[in-house]
Amino acid sequence: MTFDLEAKKCETSKSIILISLDTVHAGRMSIYGGPAKVPNIEKFATNSLVFEKAISHFPETALSHWAMMSSVLPEVHGNVPANGGSLYTGPTLADIAKHHNYSTAGFIGGVTMTDQASGFGRGFDLYDDQFTFSFEDMSRNGVEVTTNARRWIANQQGRYFAFAHYFDAHFPYTPTENMYDPDYQGVIDGTDKVLRPYRDGQKIPSKRDVEHVRALYDAEITELDAKIGPLLNLADANTIVVVTSDHGESFSHDYYFNHRAGLWDEVTHVPLIIGGGGVEFKKFSQQVGLIDLLPTLLDIACLPKDKRFMGTSQLETQSSERAYSITDPWMPKPQFSVRTQQWKWISQPKADLIYNLS
Repeated sequence: MTFDLEAKKCETSKSIILISLDTVHAGRMSIYGGPAKVPNIEKFATNSLVFEKAISHFPETALSHWAMMSSVLPEVHGNVPANGGSLYTGPTLADIAKHHNYSTAGFIGGVTMTDQASGFGRGFDLYDDQFTFSFEDMSRNGVEVTTNARRWIANQQGRYFAFAHYFDAHFPYTPTENMYDPDYQGVIDGTDKVLRPYRDGQKIPSKRDVEHVRALYDAEITELDAKIGPLLNLADANTIVVVTSDHGESFSHDYYFNHRAGLWDEVTHVPLIIGGGGVEFKKFSQQVGLIDLLPTLLDIACLPKDKRFMGTSQLETQSSERAYSITDPWMPKPQFSVRTQQWKWISQPKADLIYNLS
């Protein structure tokens, strides 16, 4: 990897905890007006930077995280799943932190972010990605992710960067409690066995069944809020905590319970909240792309930015005029989208979808 770093702006850098809630659409969370209650995140947000329109550039886990952590759009990274990593030689957040003598660790909750699948372990002293999973559920419970992350953080003497990745809201939708739709009388549940035909487009669910499955997804988000609570509480003047996601999930547009082949806002609109590190509450109504996260975070942490970043610090500017997203170009029927404050264009092989967002 190569560095092209700007000069440091200040002497006192800050520790960083980056929490990624895999497959969480911002619009489902109560902090963004949705039904899934997230009281811990809402409390955390009262003294944080809250971005109302953060847009993901890629609707799959590994490549979205590469773009987020490098401030470089997905196309530059190549076919990450096929290559087992990124082709980009510039630094990620982990690389920059390590270069400045931070301790670095990643705690992984989903199989698609293991180092073997994503090559994302680069720059980490510890990459905790070994756990037992099955085809039906390729995740590690978020309680374990939080426990391992807190144990490691407690042993750090100097500055650190901790990446905590949670797969709990990802398909299948199997919360411990059906808290948002207890009166449902149908036979559809959130398991892989039942939903796979709908997910693969072989069956079309009824409106009522979709409502129920969405309620199970919302319940997973609420349970996830409780699981990350102990990490949110670590935010202070010297420790920055970020809450975000790689992409959302689709429950409409005749594309159900999936995300890989969709670029509607329910797939690309993700949470982004930055607290601690001396920031005060501020709400950003203008859209930002996830490539804007890294330069913004480095400014707060007093770490240098790389000159090849495609994103911009939101401490310097307060909008991304255009946010670009793509689906996997190596899959059939690739899509491309451009989103401005007022318009969104989704280019599909046989259609152009144009939305007036107002």
